[in-house]
Amino acid sequence: MIRHRPHTARRSLALAVCLLSFVWVAALVWAESPAVWKAGAARVDITPEELMWMAGYAARKKPADGYAQNLYAKALALESEGGERLVVVTMDLIGVLPSLRDAVESQAEEKFGLAPAALVLNASHTHCGPEYRERRGREEEARRYHAMLDEKIVEVIGQALARLEPAALSWAEARAGFAANRRGGVGGGGGITLAGPVDHAVPVLRVDAADGQLRAVLFGYACHNTTLSSVATIDQEISARKIPAVWVAGYSNGYFGYIPSVRVLNEGGYEAGPWDASIEERIVGAVHGLLDDLR
Repeated sequence: MIRHRPHTARRSLALAVCLLSFVWVAALVWAESPAVWKAGAARVDITPEELMWMAGYAARKKPADGYAQNLYAKALALESEGGERLVVVTMDLIGVLPSLRDAVESQAEEKFGLAPAALVLNASHTHCGPEYRERRGREEEARRYHAMLDEKIVEVIGQALARLEPAALSWAEARAGFAANRRGGVGGGGGITLAGPVDHAVPVLRVDAADGQLRAVLFGYACHNTTLSSVATIDQEISARKIPAVWVAGYSNGYFGYIPSVRVLNEGGYEAGPWDASIEERIVGAVHGLLDDLR
């Protein structure tokens, strides 16, 4: 379990960077006047070179004994007509360690002139990837993978930026109905009913080349994914909305634990954690403040 550590200015910055970057993307995509865009995409294999302890599931007693498919980091670079840039990196990892964020952020700024606020590192929170925190007795293994990860993520950011070409962006929202809220389950004769609030929205950003060919797709879903095999049912294919789009992404930019709502804090339990009761209000307030700035 990730233990709570005192709040620091750096963690505040990481959260603000995440919120600002995604609201910034929404504002760019929904600009009323036609804009000239550039986009570039790249990916890099981040599969460990050695069999490592797998992330998640505290009951695991041994490292992985093989792999079913490779793990990747994928980067999407966007540049507006005014030269503003944003790079979103998605990774097949349990989370983004603050040390990973720090190392990649500083190198991306030094090598590519990419401001920290223009970089979003996002993990899928897969439990089928490596544990790269320094576990007792496996410190060197974690350090080797961390060093490789630093290098490859900086590499894929550079590749995406180098491939910036004219592009068209479009945004829409679909729905997928398989996610459930594991809190508040009620048992009965027909099994367990999970009746807690859920978010089935699937925000989708499409990037097309100047010739109309699909270049990249960025999407998100609020699901604590712990398995490789699951089937999603699309309840609604895709319809654009003429309203400002806010894209929320978890496990980004220095993940250090669950961030609960006031309701969950009051209920207690596994996801609650030792947080101050103002945490929900402060985060939601920051989002509203960013939206006000855009307006």
